[in-house]
Amino acid sequence: MMYIPPEMLNTTVQRNDSGPQNQSNSSIPIPIVARWTVLPALEVIICISGLIGNSLVLGIFIKRGMLKQPFHIYLGNLLTANIIWLIFQIPLDVTNQIYPVWFLGNAACAIYQYAINVPGGVTTNTHLLIALNRIWAVQSPLTYAHHHSRSFALGACIVVWILAYGMGVPGIVLHAYNTPDYPDNCQLSTAPAVSQWLLTIQIIIYDIPNVLMLAFYPFLVWKRQQRNRIRQQRKAPTNTSINAIAQPSSVGTTAAPSDKKTGRSSENYKGFILLTFLTAGVMLCWTPCNVIYTAGGFIDVSTWTLSTQISLFLFDLLPVVDPIMFALIFLTNKTGGSE
Repeated sequence: MMYIPPEMLNTTVQRNDSGPQNQSNSSIPIPIVARWTVLPALEVIICISGLIGNSLVLGIFIKRGMLKQPFHIYLGNLLTANIIWLIFQIPLDVTNQIYPVWFLGNAACAIYQYAINVPGGVTTNTHLLIALNRIWAVQSPLTYAHHHSRSFALGACIVVWILAYGMGVPGIVLHAYNTPDYPDNCQLSTAPAVSQWLLTIQIIIYDIPNVLMLAFYPFLVWKRQQRNRIRQQRKAPTNTSINAIAQPSSVGTTAAPSDKKTGRSSENYKGFILLTFLTAGVMLCWTPCNVIYTAGGFIDVSTWTLSTQISLFLFDLLPVVDPIMFALIFLTNKTGGSE
């Protein structure tokens, strides 16, 4: 996401004044003492619970062989990105907030920039991949059944990582060649090249997936309702004849087609429920933060301190919610369901 100066997060950068009357104090080292506030404390809780949840669910997916199913590859990709993001981004973000100076060096600062833009970008765009997958399954079920394979899903996930790296790595390079406006904090410079890159990555990596997910969901709901009406219309005239034919025989094989359809319907329903929760999570957890950070590219949002803190907490919360949703929807039986 785009960066906002430390004062928006109530992380005061303590420096000695450079005026003539204070020049004698310029060499006095700044005491490195942690100053905890509500947001970093909540982030620590989110980090611990998120790592436990994502690791457990990913481990169960691997143990049960669920990642052999194409749709579950997207879920495994999202869980992996969440884990990387939680390991690298949140601890460094907390460090940047609670200490008055950045004492970890340029290398750690570069990792911090990487963690925000690469795993974070993968997370947002994997949510979009899941939405596109569900629309494809509903819009063209035959094409989806024939062409959606493990190799296709793996390729789509690789493309997302390449996109995130392609957009995120230039920021690290720009950070290396531009002096930050806050040299005692791990913050990017507001040089024109850096500002343009920040706005570009915000729009492409975060805003577009956010908008598309919110726009796709009503279409998916409409398409599902349309398909259900067509199924009911096809089924109604043949109910009597089907019952008449099926009633004399109780052979188990007659139920197989029905069982297969029931299983497929159950799997599609799980996918729809998942997308419903993911869309709600994006709307509640991501949209406020993306609005603020995008607005920061055009107007001064330095006075939006409380709104920024709340939106950042909500944004950090979604990686904790993701594994809970996956567990409730896909781990309620031994097989875990598929597509």
